[in-house]
Amino acid sequence: MKAISTSSNAIFSNATLSIKNGAEIDATGYYSALYGKSAISIENSEIEAVSTNDIGIFSRGLISIAGGTVHAKGSTNFAAIAARVVKSGEEAATSKISLGVMIEKNNGKTAVSDWFLHSVSGETRSWTSFIAAGDSALNVDDNGRMTNALNEVSLTAFIPVTEISGGPVTVAAGTNLTLTGNVEPTNATNQTILWNVKDAGTTGAVINDNVLVTTAAGTVTVTAKIVNGASPTSDYTQNFNITVTEWENPFNDVKKDDWFYDNIANMVNRGLFKGVSGDRFDPNEKMSRAMFVTVLARLDGADLSSYQGASHFADVKQGTWYAPAVNWAYDKGVVSGISDQEFSPNLGISRQEMAKMIMIYADYAGITLPTDQGSGKAFIDLDKVAPWAKTYVEAAEKAGLLRGYNDGSFRPQNTSTRAEAATVFTRFEALK
Repeated sequence: MKAISTSSNAIFSNATLSIKNGAEIDATGYYSALYGKSAISIENSEIEAVSTNDIGIFSRGLISIAGGTVHAKGSTNFAAIAARVVKSGEEAATSKISLGVMIEKNNGKTAVSDWFLHSVSGETRSWTSFIAAGDSALNVDDNGRMTNALNEVSLTAFIPVTEISGGPVTVAAGTNLTLTGNVEPTNATNQTILWNVKDAGTTGAVINDNVLVTTAAGTVTVTAKIVNGASPTSDYTQNFNITVTEWENPFNDVKKDDWFYDNIANMVNRGLFKGVSGDRFDPNEKMSRAMFVTVLARLDGADLSSYQGASHFADVKQGTWYAPAVNWAYDKGVVSGISDQEFSPNLGISRQEMAKMIMIYADYAGITLPTDQGSGKAFIDLDKVAPWAKTYVEAAEKAGLLRGYNDGSFRPQNTSTRAEAATVFTRFEALK
């Protein structure tokens, strides 16, 4: 039904205005679009109510809205929806808008004004209306006008989540698993799923940006949470048990009882590291500077298609497997070379160079690393660290990325092995 008035209320009742049973109302009034003198009751109906010179929906009693949708708009400086009551005896100023499980789409909320004396009528009155989420109270000026009531309000029935189906079931250790699920019903009001590890068991599981990373076989329990999914004020949560199977190790030089086994499994399954051949990883061989930068680019998910051209560095030849990653890292300020024109891609990366590169990358990527994961003790050979690397070495140690040897030394000039580099990247993944 469409109702328009250019001189009065569009739809008026001298008692209770009742709209229900799937009614569809499109009302525009000079004064209120909907005016129920005693009360307004709207049930499971679709309402569009606009006033060109007053409050959109108005009553001198209770306004009750349950189900359907309501969009209301007042004229400039007038409320979208408001109820006004007159004080009777010791009656408290209580809310006169009842929404049941209706929610305001733009985070508006109902609020009640304190009693005020209306100088024209001599009545003591109170308003109920909608205010912005950031406001603490409904304010009324000396003339009895609401000064911060929302001019436009959109209400819809809250639809709770009943289940998350299609959740994760199994994954191979070290393989990244993007956690997803199907929210039911499909028209639930809130549907964004947040994941966290409830019980890692033996899996070493962590979740970063809804991606589950595990390092060993076992069972991990994860919790899916939808904020305000169960009701407008309570979360919906559901647990999933995920079976983590053993990594299918293709390398004959990486054994289950090696200290680096889980870290290499993690990095290979993440696609960050590759073997030097189909069945060989070379865990104890040097990690070259080119290899390290290539892993950083993979970790970043960098699009290297625009970095295929000539390099800034004379010793990084166009067309080599590492050139795009080096070009990307130089462009982003992650690397600067061992001189202005020389990168030395095949040179083994030293421990202090590794510290510098990964800490600069963290800064570039906007990743805030912890500062309380270290041993709390300075390396005994900190004086051997190059001045340009000292700050980065100290920060990497405090973040728990790089650790010293049993004698308390760091050995900054030592070349990192591929296994050691895989371990550093595994720690980084767990922290970022």
